[in-house]
Amino acid sequence: MKSSKLKPLTLVIALGFTPSAFAQTELISQSQIAQWLTDDPAIQRVQSHKRSLEAEAAQTAHSGYEWTVTYERQEREYEQPELAGMDKSREWNMELERSFRLPGKGTASRRQADALRSFADANEQAGLRDAVGELINDYLDALHASASLALLERELAFAHTNLRAVEHRVKAGDAPALDARLAAAESQALEREINASRQEATNRWTAFRIRYPIANLPPFAHAIGDGEKPTGILATKDDALTLDTLKLDPPGIESAALKAIPEPQALQGELAQWQERLLSNQPELQQANASLNAASAAADKARRDRIPDPSLAVFSGRESFGEESIVGVRLNMPIPGSQRSQTMRQRYAEEAVARADKEILQRSLRAETENRYRQTRSEFQRWQLAKQIADNLGENARLLQKAYRLGEQDLQGLLLGQQQHARAALAEVESRVDALRSHYQLRLAAGELNPFASSHLSENPAENLQ
Repeated sequence: MKSSKLKPLTLVIALGFTPSAFAQTELISQSQIAQWLTDDPAIQRVQSHKRSLEAEAAQTAHSGYEWTVTYERQEREYEQPELAGMDKSREWNMELERSFRLPGKGTASRRQADALRSFADANEQAGLRDAVGELINDYLDALHASASLALLERELAFAHTNLRAVEHRVKAGDAPALDARLAAAESQALEREINASRQEATNRWTAFRIRYPIANLPPFAHAIGDGEKPTGILATKDDALTLDTLKLDPPGIESAALKAIPEPQALQGELAQWQERLLSNQPELQQANASLNAASAAADKARRDRIPDPSLAVFSGRESFGEESIVGVRLNMPIPGSQRSQTMRQRYAEEAVARADKEILQRSLRAETENRYRQTRSEFQRWQLAKQIADNLGENARLLQKAYRLGEQDLQGLLLGQQQHARAALAEVESRVDALRSHYQLRLAAGELNPFASSHLSENPAENLQ
């Protein structure tokens, strides 16, 4: 058997009814997915399970009956007076026996084997999808943690800017000393949040790096893991740092961490079209079909097994000082009992259970695919609203900061406005990640995200990554 390494498949968008359904910047390319999963234990487990099922199918296809060879050798001593003093009679017997399946049983067994092979293929497809989905989820979680850390770092830079502005006003007598303590407390509270956020990002990237050791991590992931302040924003000596200077494209890692999460695009296509596509690419349904076919074949075989398989033997021997040669044929036919009929009833009941399970699964998957489609659209709409809120509150925070510098706004109003903006920015990133997660899960379920062309690959690992 060839090596079960997996070969990446360049993605081709096959939804003819919606060519722009997935027209967006890729979070991670299919070649990267295939490469990162090359040595993943989950893939190895899927492949080993398939080989086990294929071996079971091969066993099922054959009867399991084997030739039995029996050899006997004996010495016979006679007590008759006329034979006294003669040598002992050295005798032997040899027999060759085998059971044979009656007509129809072999066909039923081969049907069971075919069903097992179909189940193995569907099980492999389900396992590969789970592995790809888990990788994407882990990667999104790590990117989300980095982006959240970057936003909090930026918010802390704003808080430091506010503190410097407050200190100038306190020295000038334009603000009470209480404002300085409030601004300092705001910075300390953000530093506490940043500490927790940095630990969360470190944990996410560490888990990802260990699970996928050959993955190419973005530079900011290593910076976070080193425990350094990744943005460089906090080290700035520019007293003119404001929301305007960090409005859209802040320097350093913040820009990289935020840009690493692409903006999702609206889903195209009607529900009926997506349902048809999703239902036709469900490994669970293929597994249910294979299980039903196997149960049907098992019931047919149990019905035929009510008549036991006969065994045929041929034998030969030499006896009585070699004077007697024996050649014969023996036919054995077991007498069936009631247990065989009970087994047949059990197998037909199991077939009925498998048919009912398939119907339940079909209805469940129909509801699940409909909900998945609607969830993807809903997640995109929620992200759009979150982005609008973040943009509006960001503009509000900039106006409040300018008003505070001009003495037209108190500090508490400024701090509240910036807190609202920070929370809205964090919510926008979270909604963006949720929308992307739903988008990729839909692609996986529709069979449009599949970096593996086949499980029958070249034995040369280098060719599997071309």
